[in-house]
Amino acid sequence: QAAGFQLKNGAAFAWGEQYSAFDFGDTFSNGKPTTFQVQRADFDKLLADQAALQGVEIRYGETVTAVDIERSKPLLDVVREDASSYRIEADFILDASGYGRVLPRLLDLEAPSGFPVRQAVFTHVEDRIDCTGFEREK
Repeated sequence: QAAGFQLKNGAAFAWGEQYSAFDFGDTFSNGKPTTFQVQRADFDKLLADQAALQGVEIRYGETVTAVDIERSKPLLDVVREDASSYRIEADFILDASGYGRVLPRLLDLEAPSGFPVRQAVFTHVEDRIDCTGFEREK
């Protein structure tokens, strides 16, 4: 909330005259009945900035090209945007590459998924709804 992300208590979908709404609190298990609507790039940057405030060194514009975890400390080969490269030893490594799956690819850990193939559409919508009856939390 402090970052200004929209609190969401559900989701609503409309197609023509059809309307369907889901309440995130209507579940079979315990948990929070809300979530936040975030723009992914802004949220990722917020997480990185907070990690940096805790002393984590973050390097942007660099690509990990190889990793050796068979040592007492991981060793990474890295290429900078200017094509120069270096090798660095780390106490530990954390892969935050998401769908890019950097470490699973480099460590040959990728395995076929048993999940059905799915698709998603991601978009940002500019809000121009001025109807007072519109439920903003969905």
